[in-house]
Formats: sequence, structure tokens, C-alpha cells
Amino acid sequence: MIDTEKRKIFTEYLDLLLKGKCGDAEWQFYVIEHYLDEKLEEIRREVVRLRIVADDSRAFPSTNADKAKIKEWIEELS
Repeated sequence: MIDTEKRKIFTEYLDLLLKGKCGDAEWQFYVIEHYLDEKLEEIRREVVRLRIVADDSRAFPSTNADKAKIKEWIEELS
């Protein structure tokens, strides 16, 4: 089931993440929630995995590879 509204909201979160404007409150709001939209849920889980392996989760995303992946997900959800 594609949830266009939740995709839009999560895409906005990913954009804020790229700009370094997300903290623990945003993480709790956007990432802890699970989604019925299969693609959105898949991307949410990938964001969690990337943050877990990040050297400093507070500076996430810090690598160009992580940033490129997030940009790719924004395109997929748009």
C-alpha cells in the first residue's frame, strides 16, 4: 500500500537529515514509527542500519556514501 502523505513527510525528514537539522526528537518521531507502505518501511529500516554503523550517530550522515544513499531514497519516495 503506497501512502503518499507519509512518503512526503518522511522525504522531508530525509532532507532535514541531509542538512544536519535533525536530532533525537526527529529520530523518535519519524524513524521509530513503523509504516504500512512497504517501500517506506524498507527505507526506514535502512536509515536505522546506516545510523547504527555510523562512527558518530549524532553527526549522521557524515560520509558522502551515506548522503548519496539518502538522496537516492528521496528520489525513490518522491
